[in-house]
Amino acid sequence: MNKYLCITIVGLSFIFMSCAGNLEVTRDFTPPTIKEQPRMLYPKSAQEKSYTGDSKVVIVISETGTVNKVDVVESSGFDVLDEAAVEYCKGLLFYPAQRYGKPVYSRMEMEIKFDLSEPVWSAKYYVYAVKDCYVRLEELNQFAGNNINVERNEIENEILNWHNEFVQNMTDVVNFNFYVGQVISPELSAEWKNDWNTWPLSFLLYHDFIQRFPDYDSLAEIKIRLRNSLKEDIQYIENNIVEGANAQIGKAKLLIRIKRFMDDNYPDVSTEPYLKLESGPGYFNKILISRVL
Repeated sequence: MNKYLCITIVGLSFIFMSCAGNLEVTRDFTPPTIKEQPRMLYPKSAQEKSYTGDSKVVIVISETGTVNKVDVVESSGFDVLDEAAVEYCKGLLFYPAQRYGKPVYSRMEMEIKFDLSEPVWSAKYYVYAVKDCYVRLEELNQFAGNNINVERNEIENEILNWHNEFVQNMTDVVNFNFYVGQVISPELSAEWKNDWNTWPLSFLLYHDFIQRFPDYDSLAEIKIRLRNSLKEDIQYIENNIVEGANAQIGKAKLLIRIKRFMDDNYPDVSTEPYLKLESGPGYFNKILISRVL
């Protein structure tokens, strides 16, 4: 698939159908609602093979709002899509259902739609908006005044919000780095250009932000976003199987490079326990990645 063809190619729809037998809000029962959700990325192999379909799952939600179990009740027709739906649902966190004002166990049916023909989010507009922010910052630097710092902070926050929205909504894996490369610095883009066609590298957006705005008021928060984004990048790499020795070696090399990059640039940001490198027998260094529960 030509990486210049698509903007956003995944449509996701969530249909809540049953909870404790019924999702109706009654006087004594309130259904669960989503509190936090992980990033959803189209499985790379499925996107490259143009797999589409709807996965219907049943989620068991605990009294604390965590997901205890996910079962596929109606397959999309492709195991790779069903597995992606299950992994996504495992990462959901809910406000738990309540009966008579007390949290209770519940079950919910959800349908996740994988569709290559329904653009739901404009990455092109994201690039335009971020570049416009950079231009406004350059113009602002030509002036002096009491409100300059306030305006600068507002624009920096706007850039950060755009990055957050992109990372959360850009499900197009094949073209993900193509758009990242347009908004980060040319130097950083050139540094990682050999990896653009492999796996999403969303953490580079936050690294670029830190490099551009070292005086930002809440750098600690940006580092947390960088770490969380890196975690999801690594988990996506882990969950997507590649075929062939060369692809496996390339995947291992990328993970090692990411680890070294973090060690060199962010020694205070731990990548443990989800990224561990151990030397061992085999064609290459053994890569061990543990999920963060």
